[in-house]
Amino acid sequence: MASRSTMVVAIMALAAFATSASAFTGTPSARTLGQTPRSATSSRQGLRRAPVVASAVVDESTQSGVDKVNEASKKFGGPLSVVTDSLSGVAFAALHAFDDCGVQDAAKNLRVLWTRAFLANSGILEDDVAYELLPESTRGFVSPAAVGAWSAFLPFCDWIKARTEYLDMILTNFLGNHVEGEEPYQVVVIGAGYDTRSLRRQGPNVNFYEVDLPEIVDGKGRLYSKYTNAHPERSTLPTMIGMDLDECRGDSGKPSIIDRLEEAGLKPGVPTMFTFEAVLFYLEPDAVQGLMNSLTEYGQKTETVIAFTDSLKGLGVTKPFLPEVQPVFKERGFETLTHRAQWGGAVHFTSSVSTTADGQTGLRDHMQSNLPPLINSYAPQYTLNSGELLKEPSFRNSWYAVTLSGEVPSEGTPYATRLWGEPMVLFRDKNGEVQCLRDVCPHRAAPLSMGTVSEGSLKCMYHGWSFGKDGQCDDVPTMPGQVSALFQSL
Repeated sequence: MASRSTMVVAIMALAAFATSASAFTGTPSARTLGQTPRSATSSRQGLRRAPVVASAVVDESTQSGVDKVNEASKKFGGPLSVVTDSLSGVAFAALHAFDDCGVQDAAKNLRVLWTRAFLANSGILEDDVAYELLPESTRGFVSPAAVGAWSAFLPFCDWIKARTEYLDMILTNFLGNHVEGEEPYQVVVIGAGYDTRSLRRQGPNVNFYEVDLPEIVDGKGRLYSKYTNAHPERSTLPTMIGMDLDECRGDSGKPSIIDRLEEAGLKPGVPTMFTFEAVLFYLEPDAVQGLMNSLTEYGQKTETVIAFTDSLKGLGVTKPFLPEVQPVFKERGFETLTHRAQWGGAVHFTSSVSTTADGQTGLRDHMQSNLPPLINSYAPQYTLNSGELLKEPSFRNSWYAVTLSGEVPSEGTPYATRLWGEPMVLFRDKNGEVQCLRDVCPHRAAPLSMGTVSEGSLKCMYHGWSFGKDGQCDDVPTMPGQVSALFQSL
């Protein structure tokens, strides 16, 4: 019989595989609960995506919030996604089997916590808390001495690193405006998971609030208390509010998120920052709208910063460009501070500050002067050319030099670049002709530049979809021999 040590090594290998294979699950590709899968056509690439039919029916009335998040992570993702998410759930549940704090959470959140500890002990991310939140019986497998064994998985962890560093940057600038003697500023972490920020960044200048599913809050409270008992210099716990964010829908009849926060001690009039880290993917669009309506009302009376590393689809933003984002927040009384997009606009790193807080501009002026200037990634909006061009201004119907011909491969790694801020990938088809596609797979939004070119087709590294001349999908591994006939029928 295998020893316990051998079993845990096997579990860690399973968790590492599941984490890497699920690197994009719950990020750009996760569907919100309850949405109906649709076919889609990309006119610029000539790509078509067939409808995906869920293979199981789930009674959501009997599901816990954790179950709903796990189900959303797998929904409509294709066979491999279901398998890897299931493996991930089994692996991380096993890693926490000996946890004495009763942690109950979605595999997604546990995966993020372990990834943060892995990155920190690899010297890539500043987080001295994540590792100590892991179970003592199993955390040694991502200890500083052991992380070298998992170094092959580091490239798949960049999304966690990027979003953590971005939100840390915004938080640092927000707290930089605080003056000694003022009321402590307030930070609200929405859909917190195991964020660690409230433990890492606590101090006399800030009060943290974490909003999470009710069934998660109890176990997390015990875990955080265990950490602060071992670290008396970090003895301040965040105020935790148990709440299903889908209750933010305007017709839910439940108290708003601001009502719940103010009941817990949030003070209107004190500068407040709200963070969203990969949580809006899992909410119904009307819940996203209701949530933002509450924050809009709050921002009218309080200097407020909102920071996202998240989907903005629930707010109607589906493109990666700054001018698509700014009006959405401007109409709500917020001025955009920073913005960049990943995966063709599936994820936005953006922050905004309220502009209607009784004419107060101190926080806005401070953050604007300390953050990098906005970069307009949009195509030009006017031209001195003909009237026809003015009707639909664009630089797309022109030729641009993006690389040398010899750098575009017919085999191996494709060539990735950007033009006007839009990521694209180049390769050669079977006839040696250069093909240029948007650098995003239409199936699950993984970057095509991480794939490989073979026999004139570019194969996505995630689920193996292949694309050839004019971006036409020519192979789906789970549908051998059916792709051509299927797309002709759409």
